[in-house]
Amino acid sequence: MSKLQTATITGLSVFVGVLIFELVFDPLISNRILNLFIEFTFLFVIILLVQNLSGKKRNK
Repeated sequence: MSKLQTATITGLSVFVGVLIFELVFDPLISNRILNLFIEFTFLFVIILLVQNLSGKKRNK
């Protein structure tokens, strides 16, 4: 996978992750520090998941 494809997939996964987080989890958490920590953790997991899935498709 080229660097451009990897960057595009990472960018899209971050965008979708932020969108999901802001719509679903943000209203449930009132503490701002905890909110930021959970958001970055959520985005990290989304990025790893998308890159893992795209890597599996590439290897087939």
